[in-house]
Amino acid sequence: MELGVWANEDSQTYWAKGHINIDQFKAAIDHQEKEDYGENRFASVSAEHGWFKAIPDNTGNYKCMYYPSSEGVKGAFKATVATIY
Repeated sequence: MELGVWANEDSQTYWAKGHINIDQFKAAIDHQEKEDYGENRFASVSAEHGWFKAIPDNTGNYKCMYYPSSEGVKGAFKATVATIY
C-alpha cells in the first residue's frame, strides 16, 4: 500500500486510497514512522474509512488538493485516514 502524508505545524495525517484493513493500515504507519524517524513517535493511532476527492491546484504549489467528500459524489474515492496530533 502506498501511504500519503499531509503535515502542518500541529498534526500529521496519513492516508491511502481504498478502504484498507485498519490493522494493516496502522502497521504500515508504524513501519513508515520507524523508517523516517527511527521510531514510532505515536503511542496510538486512530484510523477510519472515508471518501475524498482530488481537485487540481490552481496555485501551482501542488498537483492537486484533497478534500473530504461523500460516496456517490463524482470523482470521489474511498480512503483510509489517520490524523495524529
